[in-house]
Amino acid sequence: MRHTVSSTREEDPLARTTAEWVVERLKDDILTGRLAPGTKLVERDLAERYGVSRTPLREALNQLVASQLATTVPYRGVFVRKVDLAFARDVYEVRSALEGLAGKLAAERATKDELRLVEAHFKIIERLSRLQASDQGVRDDIMRNNTRFHRAIAVSAHNALLLNKIEEVWTSVSLVRFYVWQTEDRIESSLLEHAEMLEALRKRDGERMQALCAAHAVKAWRHVDRVLRGGGDGPVVGESGTATAM
Repeated sequence: MRHTVSSTREEDPLARTTAEWVVERLKDDILTGRLAPGTKLVERDLAERYGVSRTPLREALNQLVASQLATTVPYRGVFVRKVDLAFARDVYEVRSALEGLAGKLAAERATKDELRLVEAHFKIIERLSRLQASDQGVRDDIMRNNTRFHRAIAVSAHNALLLNKIEEVWTSVSLVRFYVWQTEDRIESSLLEHAEMLEALRKRDGERMQALCAAHAVKAWRHVDRVLRGGGDGPVVGESGTATAM
């Protein structure tokens, strides 16, 4: 279904809403591999693809560059970002610091309902982890619920600025995921780490929660580093076009 608008003026609120819609479509297409790394984002083609005018599309592309999912090459245009080792390292270093702080605050501030939500996401991941891990659909479900698990912890920190920064970082984490296949041993070790985090959260142990969340991101980075250096499983793209990592 084509997404239509009644106005293309930049100052029109509807145009801004359309730009946000296009950003979400672009993000989804990039993070699922439908728009592969290095792809040139041509305005004419994208306007036809999404059924929108060029004004909100230009705004969406600017937001995409700001979110690190795309880069601007002078005199050439806008391209889907390619992930290199330096970019991935930057992402995971920031992730470790931010999620460590979020974990500490969540242990101190989470409500009972928020704790139950974190626990619910963990149980879903636990159930999925018992299924055939080589199945792309199962891995995609694990990835989605892994993101929800971590976001639920971040929300429980009750710090809006911190949550916003973590969500920005997770956009980049998701991009790195396209390059890295999550091996079965990493799925298992990640589940154990999640269990330890959940236990620290229940006990309201902020210091331990901070250490566990930071260490979890570091271990995920080591896996990413090994793969990007050619020492592990590379990206394996299934029918859905995705590959997953921690």
